[in-house]
Amino acid sequence: MKLLKDKILGQVIIVTEGEKDEIELFEKIFEDIFNCEVVELTHRDGQESNFVCKICKIKNENSKILLLNARHSNIKYADDIDFLNRAYSELIENYSYDIDIENSKIFFVFDRDCKSNNNSIIICNLIEKFKDPYDINDTPGLLILNYPSIESYILSTKIDKTFALKFELGKDIKKYNKYHSRVKICDIDDNCLLHAYEEFCDYILNIGAISEWNKITQNIAYTYQNINKMIYNKQEDFFKIEKKYQAFSSVSMIFYSLGIITEDGK
Repeated sequence: MKLLKDKILGQVIIVTEGEKDEIELFEKIFEDIFNCEVVELTHRDGQESNFVCKICKIKNENSKILLLNARHSNIKYADDIDFLNRAYSELIENYSYDIDIENSKIFFVFDRDCKSNNNSIIICNLIEKFKDPYDINDTPGLLILNYPSIESYILSTKIDKTFALKFELGKDIKKYNKYHSRVKICDIDDNCLLHAYEEFCDYILNIGAISEWNKITQNIAYTYQNINKMIYNKQEDFFKIEKKYQAFSSVSMIFYSLGIITEDGK
């Protein structure tokens, strides 16, 4: 597998649950590794009237990444269209930044935390709704879930067999990283992204979903709905028994779907 660092991405919108770690992670990856133009539009939870905008204009203006934290950290606000429209208007009216919503690839990155995001009906509905970042016939967007939090992806950039680690809450895995693994976002590089993708594939193989993933990599399936369902169901079954989640993140699906991580021979 390899990174395609010269690929033109067009416009990409990533809506995150948090305003700090997720934004820092994607800024590091897209700005430093893929040399994209990155725009951050953040606000404190529930105070969308106080947007703060940061625009990093660099060489590759054909690859523009908008990072935006959601209206609230609860996943039920992931598809708050009114809020997203206000955010887009903020960029255009107050920062003179043109944004082409209709031709953007959209991702929604949230944690499956058993306390803060515990409504399984809402999560399952969002998996059904947001199944393809390119969807032109239905609602565009791909739901990306972290079990139990974004730290699972951060750990997977360095740690082998990350999914063998088990945590109940996001604060638990954050504490583990702080005192044991000590993986820092600032240290993430090309090899880290490839390692995280390998960890992603290892987990998919472990849960018996590799054939479903192969449908995507072989262009047999064109949405991520089924693979997201399989991952979610396996994690929920695991939690019922262990009262913890396996440390796993679907963030690598962003990079694969954008074509900037590719498997050998592709």
